[in-house]
Amino acid sequence: FGILLVVSGGMMLVQQVNKAGAVKSFARLREEMPQASPPGGRPAAEARRQEITPGSVYGVLAEQNADLAGWIKIEGTPIDYPVMQTPDDGEFYLTRDFAREYSIYGVPFADKGCDLSPSGGNIIIYGHNRRDGEMFASLLSYQEPSYLREHPVIRFDTLEEFGFYRIA
Repeated sequence: FGILLVVSGGMMLVQQVNKAGAVKSFARLREEMPQASPPGGRPAAEARRQEITPGSVYGVLAEQNADLAGWIKIEGTPIDYPVMQTPDDGEFYLTRDFAREYSIYGVPFADKGCDLSPSGGNIIIYGHNRRDGEMFASLLSYQEPSYLREHPVIRFDTLEEFGFYRIA
């Protein structure tokens, strides 16, 4: 029984260390990124798309990791993450952080077959649904109509355009 207790405690400690590392890593990325807002200061609630000009707000992060495909954010929720894309290994970021190091949290990533250009069509983004409430776990709250009313817009910016998507 004592061995089981020690092993379980060790596993819980490892989970907490991994979570702290992931939270710190994403917070650092958010701090490095200048505040992204559409040209003209239009609010996200208007659910419209605007082209990002060269030298975009994501350029600093794209220089750090060329796999950066964009950024996903839902105001008032924990969802505020970079989105990666690797055409050669579609699930690379399932268990890697932005710096390409091992992480059980991974980084949200676009399907390797998705065309992220303005005329590219549907975009599939994968991410973990963590029991600890991190990553995409808050998407489950959309089952409640009040949550949808409070958070009706998903912002997904690519390196080419700002994107606002109203959940219907």
